[in-house]
Amino acid sequence: MVILPAAGSKWHADPQLGFSTHQSDRRQIRYRNDCDRQRHRLYGGAGRGEDRNQTRSDRVYGGDNGFLSLVSVPEFKNIADLKGRTVSVDALTTGYAFVLLDLLKRCGLSQADYKIEKAGGVLARWEALKDKKHDATMLITPFDIFARMASLNVLQYAIEVYGHYQGLTGAARREWAARNPKLVEAYVRGYIAGVDFLREPKNKDYACAILRKYLPQMPECHAELCGDDRTGGIYAESRT
Repeated sequence: MVILPAAGSKWHADPQLGFSTHQSDRRQIRYRNDCDRQRHRLYGGAGRGEDRNQTRSDRVYGGDNGFLSLVSVPEFKNIADLKGRTVSVDALTTGYAFVLLDLLKRCGLSQADYKIEKAGGVLARWEALKDKKHDATMLITPFDIFARMASLNVLQYAIEVYGHYQGLTGAARREWAARNPKLVEAYVRGYIAGVDFLREPKNKDYACAILRKYLPQMPECHAELCGDDRTGGIYAESRT
C-alpha cells in the first residue's frame, strides 16, 4: 500500500506517535521520494499469482487537498509570464502534474508554449528551483513557505482554484487488500488518529518537532507556519 504522494505521510505515520504500533505493522512503512518509485512498488511489487501487467489498485482512503502551489523564480510575477519557459514535474502521469497543466491552460498557455522537464520529487524540484535550473514548479507545504522566505513567487495556490479537491490518497493493490482487510483497516484508522492528533492545538509543539525530525533544515518558526497551514487544510474528507 502506498500514499500518493508520500510527502505528507510522515506527519500521520511517525512511529513515535504509536498509531501504527498495534493497528498495523509499522515495519512495513517505507518512504519513497518520487512517484516513479511509488508506482514501481505498487505495481512492480505484485506477488506470486499476480500478473504485473494486470495488477489493479483501489483507493482505500482520502487524505487532504495536497497543499499545492505553483511557485516560480523571482523574475516571474504571474502565470502568463511562463510562456517560453521551463516548468518541472515529478512525472506527467501524476495528479499534481495535471494541476500544473490545467493552471497554465487557464491562463492561456498550451503545452506548446512552454517546456516540461522531469525533475523528481518535491525536494529535488525545490532544490532545482532555488538554483534556477527551471523557472517554475508545483510545490507543497512547507516548500511554499520556504519559497516566500527566499523571495520566490507563489503564483497560485491550487485550493483557490479548485477548492477542497482530493490531493492525497492511499492506494493498495486490489489482490493484496483483499487478502489483508484487517491490516488495511488498521492502517486507515492509524492515519485518521494521526490527523486527529494534528488538529488538537495542544499537540502543535510535538507535531512541529516531528516535522523538524524529518526536515532538520527547517527553522522552528517555519515549522510553526507549516503546522498552521496543514492543520487548516485537513478536512472532513479524510474520514470518508
